[in-house]
Amino acid sequence: IDNVLNSKAHLLYTYLWLNKFFKSQKSRLNVLYEDEFYDTGRMISAANIFSYNSNVKCFGVQHGMFSEFHTVYNVSDIEIKSTSKELFNGLPIPNYFITWGQYFSKWFLKNNTLAESFILELGNPLFINAAYKYHPKLGKVKESDYNILYCVTSYELFVKELPIVNEILKKMKNVFLTLRMHPNFDFEIVPDNFSNVESFSFSKYESIHTAISKTDLVLTSAHSTIFLDSIAMKVPVIRLQTVIFDSTMELNINGCITIGEFDFNEEKLKLFLLKKYREDIAKNFIFLKPERWIKFLRESNA
Repeated sequence: IDNVLNSKAHLLYTYLWLNKFFKSQKSRLNVLYEDEFYDTGRMISAANIFSYNSNVKCFGVQHGMFSEFHTVYNVSDIEIKSTSKELFNGLPIPNYFITWGQYFSKWFLKNNTLAESFILELGNPLFINAAYKYHPKLGKVKESDYNILYCVTSYELFVKELPIVNEILKKMKNVFLTLRMHPNFDFEIVPDNFSNVESFSFSKYESIHTAISKTDLVLTSAHSTIFLDSIAMKVPVIRLQTVIFDSTMELNINGCITIGEFDFNEEKLKLFLLKKYREDIAKNFIFLKPERWIKFLRESNA
């Protein structure tokens, strides 16, 4: 206990302050926060639960990918439910959980008995904005004069992904490769690292969405949400799957495929490059219309 108080004292003090604040609310208050199943989110949820104030409603907001290894999004009734009616010792959760779409809603609910009404499929505002702001031309993926954007996450992943990237590049002609580095990592990458590249440069755009809109194909780590930005903007994307920190999501639809470190499939890549992009790529996966957020915000101010 002493160790927890020393290392997590800020959570205790913030809980006490928030709990008092929530108790004092005389009118409707909606609280939106991410990390809802991590320490900080649990603290906010607990402060709300023990305020016993029905005026306050808490909304967790999905902020990242789900996978078999991401345990907080595989929460079960064992964690959620209390061991007795007298003692509330279950996992503190928000009143509602806002997800990016149907795929993520079903994933979250598959390991517990929470009601479907616990989930609000409003979509990710960033993806919704990208879908409306950028309108690239749809069509067959080109086989030459190709502008490729490779979004690099970390050095460790770059080393694992490079052989996959080079196998992909070998199947194309006149490739113009642009690299976009993760803002948290900075390491040297040179043109000689890559095969069959006509030109090599680093992205000059501050916005990831602007960078994606200027390219014909995006390459990104399988666990990264960059592939969802690409889907929203209708730009074909290849997820590079390695054994490090990768999403276990198996997603192979028009406009997006997963190619692995140990199962490079030349035929799958060839078919992907020949496919025509469809408008309904995101259907039943991520929700890309603003109407639900607009309704939610209007009702919140009612």
